[in-house]
Amino acid sequence: MKIIKTELLSCFKRKEIHFVMLFLVILSLLAYSMECIAFYGSELRFIRSSNESTILSGVYSNSVRVMIMLMLPFISSLIYSDSFYRDYHNGVLKGILTRVRKSDYILSQAAVVFVSSFLTFFIAFFINLVIVKVPFPAVGFDNNLGLPPFDIAIQNYNEKSFLDFIRIQSPFGYNLLNLFILSFFAGLLGLFTYGVYFLLLDKNRIYGMFFSFICYIASTIGFSVLGFWNFSLTEQLQPMHEGTALPLIIWGIILAAVSVYLIVWKGIKNEVI
Repeated sequence: MKIIKTELLSCFKRKEIHFVMLFLVILSLLAYSMECIAFYGSELRFIRSSNESTILSGVYSNSVRVMIMLMLPFISSLIYSDSFYRDYHNGVLKGILTRVRKSDYILSQAAVVFVSSFLTFFIAFFINLVIVKVPFPAVGFDNNLGLPPFDIAIQNYNEKSFLDFIRIQSPFGYNLLNLFILSFFAGLLGLFTYGVYFLLLDKNRIYGMFFSFICYIASTIGFSVLGFWNFSLTEQLQPMHEGTALPLIIWGIILAAVSVYLIVWKGIKNEVI
């Protein structure tokens, strides 16, 4: 536990996490501004609910959301994924390993990588979910589907759409769940990059982040070329995509399994380190 606290303090003191948090908050405010500008001066019957005007579900802030999805592995990796790489090259690793076991040290760092990435994304975008409630009503007179406001679950429901039943029952809970999923995979991608660095300790620092980013983009392009674009992680992380939770579960298992393999077999059990 003491090692985790030390790593958390080290993480929160880094300029990278402050930069990423500021960048994501700016994007969160930008998405908010785009939604407000789009409806500024409109009649009340054209105003949508606050839950349909967030960075996760707003139509006019879609470009911001797409950019975040495309840059997800790169942004999450900036936070703390290179922590072991930096300790290795700064010469402090040997001193650390004289006081703690290598396995405890690496696993503690891995936990902090995941938690810091998750919290950074969750906090930054939760701000957006809250501030949209100021200018937009709880119940809209219009909606993203262009259906009558009294249509709650007749046409305004798609059983093929992911979590659509929850959207009907609790729109804010639906946004929270989508935010949790996005933040969870940001944490997994950060953890994946942390594992990749054990393969690239003799390379430039930037290689680890770009390797994860390239794998992410290549998988997206690959699924599109093969005609299974809806199974790509970029599509699965989009709110209101069609499908079940199974593809997300499979993606989560794959990312977690590969990360654990790299961390354990290339990190903890590597006698060279």
